[in-house]
Amino acid sequence: MQITRRGFLRAGAAVIAAPLALKLSGCAGSESFVGPGVDAYELVVGYKEQVVGGFRIRTRTYGGGIPGPTITTAPGRGLRVTINNQLPPNPHAEHSDNPNNPHDFNTTNLHVHGLHVVPHLFEPVGTSNPDAKLIAVEPGERYTYNFDIPQDQPPGLYWYHAHHHGSTAVQSFSGMAGLIIVRGNIDEVPEIKAAREQIVAVQSIRVEPDRNDPSLYVMEPLAGKTPEEGGFKAHGYDKTIFCVNGEAVSWLDQHDMATQLSVQTVNARPGEVIRFRMLNGADDQLMPMQLDGHTMHVIGYDGIALPNLLPQEVVELAPANRVEFLIRAGAPGTYAFRQLPVIGEQFADSEGMILLNLSVSGEPMTMGLPAQLPPGMEPLPEPNAAGNSLEFETIFPSSPEDNLLTGVAFKINNLLYKEDRIDHTSRLGTVEDWNVSATMEEGHPLHVHVNAFQVLEIDGQPVDPPIYKDTVWVRKGTTVKIRMPFDKFAGKTVYHCHILIHEDTGMMQNLMIQR
Repeated sequence: MQITRRGFLRAGAAVIAAPLALKLSGCAGSESFVGPGVDAYELVVGYKEQVVGGFRIRTRTYGGGIPGPTITTAPGRGLRVTINNQLPPNPHAEHSDNPNNPHDFNTTNLHVHGLHVVPHLFEPVGTSNPDAKLIAVEPGERYTYNFDIPQDQPPGLYWYHAHHHGSTAVQSFSGMAGLIIVRGNIDEVPEIKAAREQIVAVQSIRVEPDRNDPSLYVMEPLAGKTPEEGGFKAHGYDKTIFCVNGEAVSWLDQHDMATQLSVQTVNARPGEVIRFRMLNGADDQLMPMQLDGHTMHVIGYDGIALPNLLPQEVVELAPANRVEFLIRAGAPGTYAFRQLPVIGEQFADSEGMILLNLSVSGEPMTMGLPAQLPPGMEPLPEPNAAGNSLEFETIFPSSPEDNLLTGVAFKINNLLYKEDRIDHTSRLGTVEDWNVSATMEEGHPLHVHVNAFQVLEIDGQPVDPPIYKDTVWVRKGTTVKIRMPFDKFAGKTVYHCHILIHEDTGMMQNLMIQR
């Protein structure tokens, strides 16, 4: 079935579901050691050729899987992650003097997204040197990160991905990401403990025909070249393959024509409660989610539990957002879990896709929903320090002085990223309100490293209840007010747009948290 994205959902009822149990792939190459108080993992970065969605692809992976290995830890434990970069050397790159032209696609590092741990993007980890450079794990090198998970780290779903400015987007396009599960008190709530756990990790893989073998699809832009010369481009990839737990569910061609594929099925009995843990790891797609015929009882966003269950018919996930919710299976039948349309909010419209099916059959069973959740993050006090005002801007085309080969400028407060410039300074022990807006071209997701924040207002209207997140979608032409504590970790870190094409081409700034 091949139709335009705009006409997609009209044909959604005709999708045939493959009768498969939903699985989580990507475990190849992982190795976990649970020692005295330490969870240790090695992530091997290398090429892997495989068939995804009927296409033979070769991409950069963690351990050969899409997604990479799942990391499990708990509050109060140590977490040790070693990056073993087995990619080949970077080819020579022209125009490497401008760091906002994507480059060094085989250089990598690691970001443990959402964990409340020491700043770890710059060398050395935890540095307060304003001139510190990004950690760069070059081909053939190993680098070990040692984290102390705080005792008050909220248990929930987090994730990891590469974050070396210049190669972040290309490595994300390849599927270089994986889940982090922090176990804790919420898992012991009787009704949640009794519920079957179902992971749903959504990713988007972008590939182009190989220059020497057009039957093989790869992500190998030429550094230092324009899109017309085979360099990195901001849009219009030959194939964008959407995957759930590594299995393709839909793909787009370079004209945004959508092909829905068969999807996996989660089986349930009437009355059974299932706990869904979902990641929107797609690099640039806003995803409003809906499970036909069912209410999603949300227990937490971005790994942080809510004070009470929040019944939702639609849950909106920006790129990098996670959500955890309970569903109680209804009457016998087959129900689609789908991404709803997104029209006029991003550069390319999306009429959505079906991600999986819920098949309800068999003898009814009785399972309950929790009456209350464990104590979570408390509402923040009024700010006691100066805040930050950010404006996300997309400029078509970029000005000549930007020297951007893509021809598009993605800026914050009219600035492109600069590694040794500190754009905002905060202090430990303070609380700040930030106002974040997006100009009329398109919306953007803000992600702040190290600290989660409360989403307070959208265009002056209160968000009730205020929800803790580490990433928030800022719709075009609107302003979002967030409140953020700086309570544990000092050092140089970043905030940025989590459309990684935008981040890699300039839409990021440095934050210094001072003691």
